[in-house]
Amino acid sequence: MKVTPNTIEKNGVILTEKIAPKIRDQESNTALNNYQNRNNTSMTDEEKEEKKENYFDTAFKEREDTRKEACEIIEETLKDAKVSNEEKASAIAKIEEIGARMEKEANVQALLKAKGFKNALVIISEGGVTAVVSSEGLTSAQTLQIQDILTSETGLTLQNIKIIPIA
Repeated sequence: MKVTPNTIEKNGVILTEKIAPKIRDQESNTALNNYQNRNNTSMTDEEKEEKKENYFDTAFKEREDTRKEACEIIEETLKDAKVSNEEKASAIAKIEEIGARMEKEANVQALLKAKGFKNALVIISEGGVTAVVSSEGLTSAQTLQIQDILTSETGLTLQNIKIIPIA
């Protein structure tokens, strides 16, 4: 299969135009952008805490919904009699990739919570990882802890890691 503007090639696997747009959407995280664009200055501490909780709840739900939708599209592709064996293999590989990414994210989030971060959202994308943690401000020691967890669990280097504290 040839790569076109409506396809994505990942690890030698070409995803069809049915799958590629949804996977691109799955990689984005609009909840973080929405949170960062809000102004916290006139909020009480209780309102800020509630807003922080809402951010994490919303972000987890959006990520889950997007992945569910992507998997449903991939499953539809697998059921389509017109889809070639090559495209089916590509779809299966994508489901496996999503599953592996979900497992890594869950592991890292659990480790961050074990280190005392009440809320942690980890987003692993192609070639990078972002950790959003609930914190009034990170100390150098906390930053190093997060970096250590992210590098050891994902195999990525520090230059491919972002840490975003949310107060």
